[in-house]
Amino acid sequence: MSINQMQSILSALPLPMMVARRADNQILFVNKQFAQLLETDPADLTGQINPGGFIDPADRQDLFRLLAEQGFVNEAEVRLMSRGGHEIWVLFSVHPIAYEEDAALLLSMTEITKQKQTEIMLAQRAREMETVSKVSAFATSILQIDELLQSIVDLTKEQFSLYHAHIYLLDKQGTQLKLASGAGNIGRQMVAEERIIPLAQEQSLVAQAARTGQGVIENDVNSNPAFLQHPLLPNTKAEMAVPMLVGEQLIGVLDVQADQIDYFTQESIEVQTTLAAQIGVAIQNAHSFEQNLKLFTEAEALLEITHKASHFLELDNILDEVLDKVLAATGFKIGLISIFNPQAEQLQLAAHRLPEPMVQSIVQGGLKGSLCDLVYNRKEAIVLTDLTQDAPVDVTGLIESGYHSYQGVPLESSGEVLGTLCLFHTDRLAKEDANPSFLTAIGQQIGNALQNSNLFQQAQLATQEAQQSEEVLRRSEAELSQALEIAKLGYWEFDVANDLFTFNDQFYAIFHTTAEAHGGYQLSSGYYAENFVYPDDMALVGGEIGLALNSTDQHYTRQLEHRILYADGGVGYISVNFNVERDEQGNILRFYGANQDITERKVAEEAMRRLTYAVDQSLDGTAVADLDGNLTFVNPAWAQMHGYTVAELIGSHLSIFHSPEQLEHEVAPANAHVMKTGESFQAEIGHMRKDGTLFPTLMSIGVLHDANGNPIGLSAACQDITERKAAELQLRENQERLAESNRISKLYPWEFDLATQMFTFIPEYFEFLGSSEKENGGLLISAQDYATKFVPPEEAAIVANEIGQAIATKDPNYSRNVETYNMTVDGRIIPVLVRFRIEKDQDGNTVKIIGANQDISEQKAAEEELRRSESELSQALEIAKLGYWEFDVANDLFHFNDQFYSLFHTTAKAHGGYQLSSGYYAENFVYPDDLGIVGEEIGKALNSTDRHYSRLIEHRILYADGGVGYITVNVNVERDEEGNLLRFYGANQDITDRKLAEEELRRSESELSQALEIAKLGYWEFDVANDLFTFNDQFYALFHTTAKAHGGYKISSAYYAQHFVYPDDMPLVGSEIEKALTSTDRYYTRLLEHRILYADGGVGYITVNVNVERDEEGNLLRFYGANQDISERKAAENKLQESQARLAEANRISKLYPWEFDLATQMFTFISEYFEFLGSSEKENG
Repeated sequence: MSINQMQSILSALPLPMMVARRADNQILFVNKQFAQLLETDPADLTGQINPGGFIDPADRQDLFRLLAEQGFVNEAEVRLMSRGGHEIWVLFSVHPIAYEEDAALLLSMTEITKQKQTEIMLAQRAREMETVSKVSAFATSILQIDELLQSIVDLTKEQFSLYHAHIYLLDKQGTQLKLASGAGNIGRQMVAEERIIPLAQEQSLVAQAARTGQGVIENDVNSNPAFLQHPLLPNTKAEMAVPMLVGEQLIGVLDVQADQIDYFTQESIEVQTTLAAQIGVAIQNAHSFEQNLKLFTEAEALLEITHKASHFLELDNILDEVLDKVLAATGFKIGLISIFNPQAEQLQLAAHRLPEPMVQSIVQGGLKGSLCDLVYNRKEAIVLTDLTQDAPVDVTGLIESGYHSYQGVPLESSGEVLGTLCLFHTDRLAKEDANPSFLTAIGQQIGNALQNSNLFQQAQLATQEAQQSEEVLRRSEAELSQALEIAKLGYWEFDVANDLFTFNDQFYAIFHTTAEAHGGYQLSSGYYAENFVYPDDMALVGGEIGLALNSTDQHYTRQLEHRILYADGGVGYISVNFNVERDEQGNILRFYGANQDITERKVAEEAMRRLTYAVDQSLDGTAVADLDGNLTFVNPAWAQMHGYTVAELIGSHLSIFHSPEQLEHEVAPANAHVMKTGESFQAEIGHMRKDGTLFPTLMSIGVLHDANGNPIGLSAACQDITERKAAELQLRENQERLAESNRISKLYPWEFDLATQMFTFIPEYFEFLGSSEKENGGLLISAQDYATKFVPPEEAAIVANEIGQAIATKDPNYSRNVETYNMTVDGRIIPVLVRFRIEKDQDGNTVKIIGANQDISEQKAAEEELRRSESELSQALEIAKLGYWEFDVANDLFHFNDQFYSLFHTTAKAHGGYQLSSGYYAENFVYPDDLGIVGEEIGKALNSTDRHYSRLIEHRILYADGGVGYITVNVNVERDEEGNLLRFYGANQDITDRKLAEEELRRSESELSQALEIAKLGYWEFDVANDLFTFNDQFYALFHTTAKAHGGYKISSAYYAQHFVYPDDMPLVGSEIEKALTSTDRYYTRLLEHRILYADGGVGYITVNVNVERDEEGNLLRFYGANQDISERKAAENKLQESQARLAEANRISKLYPWEFDLATQMFTFISEYFEFLGSSEKENG
């Protein structure tokens, strides 16, 4: 064939074609289509040798390698760059030909640019959606808000190849967006700056996204004069802000930045909007978890404080501990407990956690006029969310010391305020955090404990005084009787005729004075009454004297008691013994008597009266028995506690309050201990009521002694601790559940004491490290030993640096989450997540680090699987029970909460409250076409006999603002053993975003399927261990058949070969599979062509792209590839070859021998047939 003929043919073909000399790669010919594809002129290419700039260097190298190995190239995928700068994708084929008697190469190209762009776009979208799934799945596994936000921004930046990512959260007032987390160290520095963006700020992309509820893009920030470049992010070129919405509730904004102009597209917004919605749900879940955790912490603290307050009647030693518990539970920084002192008539500091200057100020100036004093006087809780706004007293000193909020409650018991509990914080309080109910409950518990302590102390004092007074009275009565008879103590006589009393020195001593002070031993009755008789008792004394004078008894005697005035100003009591003697005619012979000071006895009697009242009014039971165990006294509380009346119990034996087992094992040992040692004894002892029921008590037993120290009886006090024991049981169960949770989550708490440089671990942590508490010599280990034994050398500097930062920080709330490694005794390296926080003393020094190490080896192993598993995202989303509800079947009433109404874009107020009938709910919120589904599911739940029925359904809903959404409904029904319905409850979750995402995914999958169908591509994967191929619908379509026709998507290699491989090509296919399996390349790839059998009887051609991936040890991980039908291309190639053969035959028949003459080289180029025509040959001619 002549050169002209060949060039004519190549020019007529629609494909871009080029001919190059094989020896030096000089271009001999290009057709117009080839030049047009590269946006150049044929003349510019012809004659050039190895023209560069059009083909990617790596692709060029691969083409030459294939050409050297195979001698030809069939449809290799190659990326070109036209002279105009446009990217072009082609299928590149190279075949050797003879051209002007030179060995040449014929190059042809099929443009696949649009197909390739579609594949790239679909692959990019699949990767992005996979990344969204991974980030979402990871986010839903974290419930600690700071850790959650940091993980999200770090993962988003990494997975989407962004320059930076950060999250703004809407404040509780809904007016500002605060930077909550940023990627990497730069992000943490920006968060430390406390960046805030007002929601109304017009120029801010973040504020705009928040206001509009839609994603916003600025693809060239430098062209926007309103954009402010942050010095820590100097390379920001493009920015995108996407709102994080849960329903219509704005949670915050996800803001991402790129270092390239025009980086973001509308598709980017769609992807990031999906991600932002999932992040919003995760944040809301984390907030709910933190709120529940706060409530649990408060309840646990209240229970522990109640427990301590009920156990200790002397509170001086525990008030500091109680205050520490309150501060830890509430998060307040400092606080104090004050108790009112009646003698000083002011509040006094009883316990505190205050800076030293504040303590000195209180010691010097007291609490008068302070916020605590105001709480005491008002007798009510006071909450100040911002001390700079309308404080009722002067708080300048507090503000200057850096405190901005306050909560104070009275310590109250039975309506009496005994003191105050006051807390201060450096931050301002949000309105929703200003509820003082928890503190009020604590105040009541402390108040009750103070009241019990006071009553106990009064009872002890009164008992001591009564015992002392009784003994004094017994001795004094005997001595006084003898003294009055022998020494005439306090003796007096009255001279009626002269109205004169005659006293002695002992008499004056009673009144704390002397005869000399009053002018002698004789006084008139008026002087005596004025100076020594209590004014209110003068009438009583005068009346008694009148009775004595008017009596006709020969030996009149009378005794009375009245109050007197001590000369030194006090008031006392005396008993007066009147004696009048008369003769037989009734004339008075003598009027005399004796006075006795009975003040101490009266005081003792008053103390006894108060004691009796206190004991009678006490909520604790009190009883007294003789040494035989017979009751001589019980108070009403003791009787009521045991189901008796007081009258029933007097004279009864103590044994009636206990079962035989309790008497033997609990009561008898306690009584024996008390009688033997003489010491009081307190223990938990079981008691029995009148009806035989048993209950637990906290019982105190003591011995009563007479004046000589001899035991005369037993006293007992007890508290019914049934409720406390139930609370302790609940606490133990909670602790066991927490321990089980730690065991399941492989969480090992610890403490580090900076003063001693010692760690304290739990036994399970040493077991985790391959050691034991016994081997370590206890639970304590020094920092140096810990680092040497259990920290890999390369991690030691990281651990030391973290401890150093914890010591140096000024932030009292400093905490960290760090991923590092532990080293076990046998040398295994295990990844751990270390979470810790610090505690500082009053001077701001770090004194303790409290933390926990968590084994995250399973989490790390699961991360790879998470990247490929979208199903786990679905499971993780099902964990969150948003929009909780309960259904009262008997009254046909649903009970909803605020979160439930928010799902429907409305509020409880808009629908009259939190209770709705099923009919109202269905009419207003259920999509009409789905009413039948919902009704049917409710019927199934009500008719089910399962004790724990559970069902998950999806249906459409009506938003209150007019839209239509989707929800999942988790329906739960609980029944008792008889089948009676106990509870009908569940939770709804808005899955509208997920539904839209699923629809988008279905659309993307459809587009991908169409693209694969157009390209005639079918993917496959080969399970070597089980000898199974896994195909898809596009694969079966290549063979003109379906999966159904062959029993599914999985078939054996033999079945595949028998039905689809052309018999003569089976050895070729088997050989290629063998090469792939025996190759040691980690990433083996191979391209081959072979014939196939169509299911409808024809024969075709396919290219097979074989890929094998192995791990570092050479183990096979994946064996996969793709087949492409090239039958049409093969037919075109065959047709071209036939045309060339016919052309050659026509030349031979017509004896036509084309040639060329190169004037520059003066050389002819002939075809081989021409040399034969001349009787020579190509070989002879050289």
